[in-house]
Amino acid sequence: MTKKEKRLLYIMLGIFIFYAVPVEIYPRAMTFYQNEVDEIQQLKMQIEKSQRLYQKTEFWQEQNARMKQEKQAVYASLLKGENRDLLVVEIQKLIRELAKKAGVASYSTQELPTFSENTGDWLFITQKMTFESQSQPLVNFFKAIEDVPQKLEVVKLYVYTSPRTKMLRGTVEVTGFAHLLDLADTEESES
Repeated sequence: MTKKEKRLLYIMLGIFIFYAVPVEIYPRAMTFYQNEVDEIQQLKMQIEKSQRLYQKTEFWQEQNARMKQEKQAVYASLLKGENRDLLVVEIQKLIRELAKKAGVASYSTQELPTFSENTGDWLFITQKMTFESQSQPLVNFFKAIEDVPQKLEVVKLYVYTSPRTKMLRGTVEVTGFAHLLDLADTEESES
């Protein structure tokens, strides 16, 4: 290599160092580096977001399971029947069984129950029962109403003492809840 070639090589090296490195290579390297840093930050943010979503997924799955259990509990507490006639039979049968089991001396559910109006498929059923009993069997009857799996509530109670027999006589109105079953509900409860 001649002196002239060496000097040209040094000039090219100087141009490369003083011009190409600061003006061309360094900015591109910094841009590349910054892009990589930004991409790493985005990946970290996506990982954090995914972890939060995963945690929320677990939370919502638990909430969903809890809501399904609550729904099953609500449906289990309803009177069962596909139409009003079957619901009448169901509530009267249930009240008679509870009165008999509690030891109420005389009881009757001969009146037809009343139904709530304008509630669509959901029904609010009130059944009136007349009774004659000692106090303890009557208390047992009310406890049985509280303990029965179907949700029943005493909404009215009229009690007086019969002067002749010294027994409690009166009427009680018991309310239950029902949802008229349709094909969609039965399919949903099976799944």
